[in-house]
Amino acid sequence: MNAMLDNIPKQFSFIPRVGEVVLWCREFKGEIAINAQTSESRVRDNTSGRDLGHPKWLAGIITQVPAEEVSLEDLLRETTKPDAESVSHFRVECFPASNGSAEESSKQYSYVPMHQIRPMCFWKEALVGIPNREWHPSIRPALNVTATMSAVEPYGATGAWPNCNIHCKGIFVGFEALFLGDAVRFTTIDTTVWGVMVLRDLQVQFKELTLAEDGEVDPTSARTCYIVLLGEVYTLDPQRSYKGMEVNLNEVPGSLPSGMRGYNKWYHMCEPGTMVKNYDWVVGRCFEAEAMRSWFTPSTADLNTGVSSVQTARIYSAQNDERIDNRRGHKWYWGSYRTDSLDIEESEIFDGFEVREYNPDGDPEMLGSIVRVINGVDDKAGKGTSEESGPDARREDEVTEDEVTEDELIEDELKEDDTDSAEDEVNAGMTASSLECLRPPSSLFVSL
Repeated sequence: MNAMLDNIPKQFSFIPRVGEVVLWCREFKGEIAINAQTSESRVRDNTSGRDLGHPKWLAGIITQVPAEEVSLEDLLRETTKPDAESVSHFRVECFPASNGSAEESSKQYSYVPMHQIRPMCFWKEALVGIPNREWHPSIRPALNVTATMSAVEPYGATGAWPNCNIHCKGIFVGFEALFLGDAVRFTTIDTTVWGVMVLRDLQVQFKELTLAEDGEVDPTSARTCYIVLLGEVYTLDPQRSYKGMEVNLNEVPGSLPSGMRGYNKWYHMCEPGTMVKNYDWVVGRCFEAEAMRSWFTPSTADLNTGVSSVQTARIYSAQNDERIDNRRGHKWYWGSYRTDSLDIEESEIFDGFEVREYNPDGDPEMLGSIVRVINGVDDKAGKGTSEESGPDARREDEVTEDEVTEDELIEDELKEDDTDSAEDEVNAGMTASSLECLRPPSSLFVSL
């Protein structure tokens, strides 16, 4: 796990990560291209240019990544590599049905090259023109677990009793894994991506903890629990920038993550420092412009691509994942580990990846950090956070959503109603304070 985290900053953002949910195709001859007239994904014969029909998309879980380096050329076609598929390709497990198991799924794995994989956040775009009756059985179960989260590699604790902040190296949000150093897209009240955040800190914040009878900390006793992302924020829109301050890449070469490469000029959205953003508005990673153009040729790279897909899938998941108590206004399921979030019974399908439940009692350093918080030794409130923002926190029972039924989700024409439903959810949660959060430190929390 640590080796994987060490390699993340060196890799392209478009490269799928272990534990992520993706769209993928089994072997075919040709390349996938977008029809400019219909916006449909089509398979085109490399030699004759003949249209071979829609790709046969499946939903799957990345369980092993190539040992060899993945390049931009791999986005377009399978490059010639001397090694075996298990070294040069991604191992993808077909996503199991809702009543399935990882064991059943593992019987349907394939070793797949990069050009046959797409981020699941583009499911609407990929399925344009494909009747719902032709969707692979793995698609709907994958959408059903979009409103889930699980932390990755907790490494420290800060706070003042009875509050405690657990710092993590990453988090799974729906389809994707986000790690420190990643550039992530987030949206506004109109579901438009107006900024990209470079993650510098990720916290699970417990408020008003209590001790169990044996004197140990019981995380489930917290009155509220928040996920908070902190980092620098950038925009492509000079009108939304901080005093028109452009990012000078010549002064600090390579200062921005790989996912932000290939776009127009980036501007600071706030004066240098950190800012807090809640997970509710995070769309997912920002992918390289080269990757976006290769996936959606002949269109240009657009940060808003996939926003409607993610918003619609989250609403659908919140209303159809039986583990989420939406009658009480809950919208997310907090998984103890990744396979728990994905509602998969077994963990053996993951290769070299920690998916078991995290137990701080088995980690002396983590346990020591929590004990210091309890004893008042470590009274820092957490990097870049402000306790004054607590009253502005949005409670789940205040949220109302337009229902997204399965019939609405699987309509062939992907009507604008889906986007409207997503906007209704955003409108219900956006507060005036969040529109003014361009000056650090400020915070916007959403409870689980």
